[in-house]
Amino acid sequence: MRRLFLLLLIVALASPALAQVNGETYEKEGFTIIRVWGSHYEMGFAEGHFIAPKLKDLIEKYVLQQIPPLFWNAARAAYPTLFTEPSEIQEELRGFIDGAVASGEDIYLEPLGRNVDILDLKVANTIADLSTVDYFCSSFSAFGEATQDSELDGALAISRNLDWAAWNDEDPFLLSRDTFILVRRPSEPGYQPTVAITYPGFVGCLSCINQAGVGAFMNQGNNDLPQFLRIWNDGPYVPVVYAVREGLESADFNGDMISTADDVIEALQDKFYGTNLVHIVEPYQAPAGPAGVMEMQTLAGYTIRMPEDDADIGPWRLGLTNQSRKLFPPDPCWRYDAIVQNVQSRSGRYDLDAMWEIMGLVALYDLEQGYTNQTMLYRTDTLELGLAKTDDEGFSVEKQPVWFGIEDLINPTPPVDDDTMDDADDSEDDDSEPTDDDDNDEGNGNSASDDDDEGNCCG
Repeated sequence: MRRLFLLLLIVALASPALAQVNGETYEKEGFTIIRVWGSHYEMGFAEGHFIAPKLKDLIEKYVLQQIPPLFWNAARAAYPTLFTEPSEIQEELRGFIDGAVASGEDIYLEPLGRNVDILDLKVANTIADLSTVDYFCSSFSAFGEATQDSELDGALAISRNLDWAAWNDEDPFLLSRDTFILVRRPSEPGYQPTVAITYPGFVGCLSCINQAGVGAFMNQGNNDLPQFLRIWNDGPYVPVVYAVREGLESADFNGDMISTADDVIEALQDKFYGTNLVHIVEPYQAPAGPAGVMEMQTLAGYTIRMPEDDADIGPWRLGLTNQSRKLFPPDPCWRYDAIVQNVQSRSGRYDLDAMWEIMGLVALYDLEQGYTNQTMLYRTDTLELGLAKTDDEGFSVEKQPVWFGIEDLINPTPPVDDDTMDDADDSEDDDSEPTDDDDNDEGNGNSASDDDDEGNCCG
């Protein structure tokens, strides 16, 4: 009897339901911020715990509205031959499912007749690789002479629209309304913290910034693979959003002793499936250029487009929509034309207000075909992120951005101890919150502002 009791105790203590949640969540001006730390499994567990309440609705009312169960199951069957993922992502996804189960939330998918599983999450994170739908997206960066007469004083800033289809006629803002900020602080050696602007269940990087200030913002390309080659496999490939994250989350992916845009470029090489473009920026340090676009396609390979490569916009500015302009001859694009016209009308000069306004010129408002879900503005001198999302109250480009300090998101300042909130027996100070300063996140060579409530705003 005693042995049985001990066995049950061991099983209970090992149960995901009793695992520690290494994370916290809070709200700021309409945005949810989820901050997690620890091993990749522990971070995934915390993500799943916090995100589980939204997971069922997102998959049933959004993903499976566009991709019927028959095709979804076909994508699940194809995934193991087409794709693989880094071991740390596999561990994070495993933790995610365990955390979602442990949360007690309902994650049963009626159309599929089962709970959400790891393979569902893997397939969801390959939408950018597998889909033939044009999701648009656009971005514009400026630095040097283009920003020297503004509050940026020559530093680089990038503005960015993330566009996506509604997919649910009854609730067209389902996806964009759930936009949130995910802050990861990995404790394992060789990794650094990252900040992701993302959706529930999306563990890759669509729009991410690391603690060193390097940012990567992904667009789907329009130079799609021929249909007969979409089943051709010379992989397995790494989904592009995982590869982007590898380059940002690694403290030094390419071994040159510093975290730069080159780490993202190397992480993406020879791993891509389909066609994608990534706008990569970093804190400006002359003479190296602080911005570039990596243009990729499975058959054609990749190239890096720099500001000086574009006679219409460069050399101190760089624009991106969905057309490769160096790897392939560019197709006509009214949004790119709008960027060119705006550069000409402003004589190439930009401040933060103008960087935000240019996104309004290229935004999409079609709730059936695709609309701008998120608009963001990132300045590399102070490492501050301005963000707005589309929801029932309006489109993101029509709003004022909410500002966040990257360093403050990663290392929030503990409350000042005034001894007014301590336990009655003074045995523990309730004011003090752990900042996890012993994590492996120092030594990236960049400093940042830690004030996310002050600073710059557009308008």
